[in-house]
Amino acid sequence: MKFAKGSKKEASVNVQEIKGVTRAYTADDDGKFVPIIAFECRGLEPIAFHPEGDWRVVSTGGTKYDNVDLKELEWSDYCEKAAASVGVYGFESKFELYRGS
Repeated sequence: MKFAKGSKKEASVNVQEIKGVTRAYTADDDGKFVPIIAFECRGLEPIAFHPEGDWRVVSTGGTKYDNVDLKELEWSDYCEKAAASVGVYGFESKFELYRGS
């Protein structure tokens, strides 16, 4: 990210996974915040996260749903293997500072 023309100030955000910290959200995590993604920020501080782009959902029956659109913060489908509905409802996010070693 660059700022106004003539400014030497720059900022960057790198999306990453942190082994032992970030992980997939599972059915056992229902209602809990889970660190699914990490951002290395230099020269800026994020204030919001919008889950745009393609996401992958894996049901408890093992069915994989690729290209899941979470722009509306909700998604649902049906898992034939588990004979049950599967979904993401009320997606929320928050930022927590993590200083790794």
